[in-house]
Amino acid sequence: MNRKHLAILVTLILSTLPLAGCDDSPSAGATCGADQVRCDGICVDPLSDRAHCGAADPCDQNPGVTCEAGFSCEAGACRLSCPDDLVACDGTCVNPLTDRAHCGAADPCDQNPGVTCEAGFSCEAGACRLSCPDDLVACDGTCVNPLTDRAHCGAADPCDQNPGVACDAGLLCDGQGACEPTCAQDLVICDGACVNPLTDRAHCGAADPCDQNPGVACPAGFNCEDGSCVLLCQEDFVACGGRCVNPLTDRDFCGASDPCVQFPGETCGDGFICDDGACVLSCQEELVVCGGRCVNPLTDRDFCGASDPCFQFPGEVCGDGFVCNEGACDLSCQEELVVCGGLCVNPMTDRGFCGAGDPCDENPGEPCGDGFFCDGGACVLSCPVGLLACADTCVNPMTDRDFCGATDPCDLNPGEACTGDLICDGHGACALLCAPGLTDCADACVDLSDDPQNCGACGQACPDGQICHGGSCVWSGSCRDIQARTPTAPSGVYTVDPDGAGPGAPIPVFCDMVTDGGGWTLILHRIVDSDNLGQPDLDATRGVFDDGRTTNWQYDINLFWAGATEVVFADKENAPCAGCGIGAYDSAIHIPRPAAPAWSNACSSTSAAVTVRKLVGPSAGTTGTAYSCAATLGWGSCGGRVCHYGTHNSNTSSDGSWSGNAWAEMHFPSAYSSYRAYGDVNNPPSAWCRSCGGGLAVNLNSSSTCCQSSTYNARSRWTIWVR
Repeated sequence: MNRKHLAILVTLILSTLPLAGCDDSPSAGATCGADQVRCDGICVDPLSDRAHCGAADPCDQNPGVTCEAGFSCEAGACRLSCPDDLVACDGTCVNPLTDRAHCGAADPCDQNPGVTCEAGFSCEAGACRLSCPDDLVACDGTCVNPLTDRAHCGAADPCDQNPGVACDAGLLCDGQGACEPTCAQDLVICDGACVNPLTDRAHCGAADPCDQNPGVACPAGFNCEDGSCVLLCQEDFVACGGRCVNPLTDRDFCGASDPCVQFPGETCGDGFICDDGACVLSCQEELVVCGGRCVNPLTDRDFCGASDPCFQFPGEVCGDGFVCNEGACDLSCQEELVVCGGLCVNPMTDRGFCGAGDPCDENPGEPCGDGFFCDGGACVLSCPVGLLACADTCVNPMTDRDFCGATDPCDLNPGEACTGDLICDGHGACALLCAPGLTDCADACVDLSDDPQNCGACGQACPDGQICHGGSCVWSGSCRDIQARTPTAPSGVYTVDPDGAGPGAPIPVFCDMVTDGGGWTLILHRIVDSDNLGQPDLDATRGVFDDGRTTNWQYDINLFWAGATEVVFADKENAPCAGCGIGAYDSAIHIPRPAAPAWSNACSSTSAAVTVRKLVGPSAGTTGTAYSCAATLGWGSCGGRVCHYGTHNSNTSSDGSWSGNAWAEMHFPSAYSSYRAYGDVNNPPSAWCRSCGGGLAVNLNSSSTCCQSSTYNARSRWTIWVR
């Protein structure tokens, strides 16, 4: 196949790419151009898109039409798509240089239909010409046999230059192109002329005497071969199905040869054309044949940036969370998020890119410093309970000499500045002496039993990560303890000792010191479709702490249970969230810790109502009611044990009622749920439909179930945080 043929192939038709749901499941996040419409989650041109030809906004109400195979969308209407050298006539592509029905036609065919060549005529170079078999010659507008025709005896092609001779009266053209008194052997005298009954169209199959055995007259378009009338086809054509076909281009008899009854070739299916005697996929202009289908290399995630031929230039496969945009894999962020530093960030809450805009490289916002969080796109000071933000720092108004006795807001109620020998006595008053139980250390009243900078004695500071307890430096028991002792401590990895004087060694944890006041300890990370085992029980340490969040690991929740009063479930879809706080997740739900002495997997009935608060994701800031079963931090009864972790929007005990995707729902199958092995982990995305992240945004889950399509499946990475 030459390059021109291949170019014709890729201009013929469009292909549509239907994108899986689950039991009860190029460029998202970007604004479409002025002439585009968002359909099925991508921006399309309704004037040229075959899947949504003629669509209008909103697409769900005005989806346009899907053009059939072999048709393209032009100016918002489906039209037959033909290669450059063909013309669309009567609903099919014809070659105006050879087509007998539209000989010499031009585009548009309804205005320039050409002419229909009469029987016995073929279309050659766009003109009707008399078509004669190889052994006949076109003379005076008819096909004659120069070996037997008395008017043109001995003629040759072209007849106007080599007309032969006209035999005189009483002479015959003897079958050898000479005027003689009798016919040559094997010829028969019919109508006063010598004819070959094996080839003569007027007396096909005749025998001597001809008046009694005249044979038959072959109709127009047929030739006499071996005494029988057969369809007459021009050179390079084959008689198939009662018509002359070009075996190099005919879709019904592609690759046929003579005789067609023995060698009929093949029939090319929808979306295929016959090219050089072989059925090949036909794609419209700008599409490329890849993987046995027509793909748009500007938007196709499997062949992003591909070019022809695809087996040599297949482009790249866009990974989870990426779309193909203008032939390059770009990160796909949900609405209201911005791509910054290779991650999807919320510019209203992200401390690294606070107040950023799109594109982030031009509008990066500002990084919030230690002790500050991003609130509404602006960096504001974050102070724990008991401290006040005064002059861009967190102070204790009970002991601070500059803001002694201050109250919130500090700019209106700054207290007083203790001058000279006066100190702030620990009760918010300037005095000469510290209050009972406090010690004057460098003109500040401190409690030597819990001050990390003066632990047990003035100037005796505890090492980083340790707190002062009873006048001795010890490891903190949780992130909340660290924040209480060091209000400006930033988010990051710390060492804690949750069992204190118990046998357990100190452990590394990630602390979120910003979200909802901070002090959150990350105790569990799991990739839901990493295996078929489901989430194990929470009362055991499994795996190894991994702040990159690429593996499954958890700490025994009972190490933190007694000291915690709150729990957060946070979910991230389609990408890891290395070293990030709760605010960087796609959805996060806050609940109070169950009032039980320890965690338990027992769930023998329906769930009880709990107050939930949405911290991150759609409906963030909403407070309402959801349901959780006993002390499981989950819902549903599977043989008396918890089915799913998270919360539910109803008090169901079912394992399967997890299709709502409501704002306050989280669904992550336990080791006891039948959905722990839903789908095939080795054949993504079939196993992704195991969970929901809680009211996910449209580009993660826009259906009423937990999965929508292979483009928007929710591949969950879920976490548990305690405070």
